[in-house]
Amino acid sequence: VPNLWDLINELENGHDVALAKYKEYKQSVFKDIGTWLNRKMTEVIMGKPKNLYLTNFITMKRYIAEEIKNYKNPYPNMDGLLLRATSDIVNVEMEERYRTSGTSTFTLKKCIHLWMNGFTGYSIKPLQLSFFIGIFLGVIGFILLLIWLINGILSVFEISRLLLLAVFLFVSGINIFILGLIGDYIGRI
Repeated sequence: VPNLWDLINELENGHDVALAKYKEYKQSVFKDIGTWLNRKMTEVIMGKPKNLYLTNFITMKRYIAEEIKNYKNPYPNMDGLLLRATSDIVNVEMEERYRTSGTSTFTLKKCIHLWMNGFTGYSIKPLQLSFFIGIFLGVIGFILLLIWLINGILSVFEISRLLLLAVFLFVSGINIFILGLIGDYIGRI
């Protein structure tokens, strides 16, 4: 049965981080769903390779541990910190053991909080996504406005109101674009 020494051996073989990869998870369906959601989020948002499994049973070289310790943000996420510090991470297959005493204190609220820390703290992709959603919704609104105008409402409007509406849409579109750029810059900081 693989153990802690198998993880340490991977560090001696030159890897920066070694993590357990369990053949079978011994957890509730709730935690299975949370694990799956977190895995997908780290793949999309943080760029984690699909074949890498991030778990809590881990060994790492000292400089990686120091890098994690030096993180000053009040919202840490271990997966994000590991992927930020190194790409030389390896999995070691192990069998997950049952808890010998106590019960888990990992609630749904804590799970959501952890997920949000990873989602918002380690990538600018959510900012970029909101930018594109804003542009998409603006285009849809503009198309719907054109359809509305073409269907006969145009004859009811005065030309000054139509001009005012066009200027409003143009300025709103510029504002959304600039907010997206600012969000991108903030994300890079």
